[in-house]
Amino acid sequence: MLLLLAIVVLLTSYCEVEPATKWINSFAGPWVATLGPLKQCPGGREDDVVRFNLLISQFRHPSVDAQKMVQRLSGNVTVDQQLNNKGASILRAATRSNNQWKENAMVLKFAIGCCQSLMEYFPDFTRNIYKLEPNEYQKGGKPCIIPKGIYYADEEPVNWTIPKVPVLPYGLWRLQFSFDLGTESNPKRIGCFITEATTHPRL
Repeated sequence: MLLLLAIVVLLTSYCEVEPATKWINSFAGPWVATLGPLKQCPGGREDDVVRFNLLISQFRHPSVDAQKMVQRLSGNVTVDQQLNNKGASILRAATRSNNQWKENAMVLKFAIGCCQSLMEYFPDFTRNIYKLEPNEYQKGGKPCIIPKGIYYADEEPVNWTIPKVPVLPYGLWRLQFSFDLGTESNPKRIGCFITEATTHPRL
């Protein structure tokens, strides 16, 4: 399973994907996602540099509603120090098997800096929560900086699509997303949240 997941993620970097109306695979393909509640990671500290206090609207029929609607966020994100292109963002995904979670089924490390990883992989979140336009921070554009501050959300719509990853396996995931300013031998986590997410076929 881990090998298949790695192959799918690797292929997304090189392959163009046919429209979903032409190709719907039972295992993986073009996708839309729905997220459950956001929570701070176990052991999260009040002095974390980045802290999430967000509520996510939920759909009654997720696989159907997510085709035409997006979830909405309310609450705030606190950033206690400026985020730039230092450090990395890490996404760890666990899959459900035999009534238990299989940890680290997929691990993606975005070693392009905390700021740039949000811009490139989560552009809609960056646009609607941090009020920054990712297209202005492309290579050769503005320096990528998320200023210190408290960012408020009031029913802000967020599309969870990751443009650089057009193909994913379908199913239920437990996601842990963290910001790290340390090194491999001496990690320094400055913020972390977990959620459960479901990837549905894009119809």
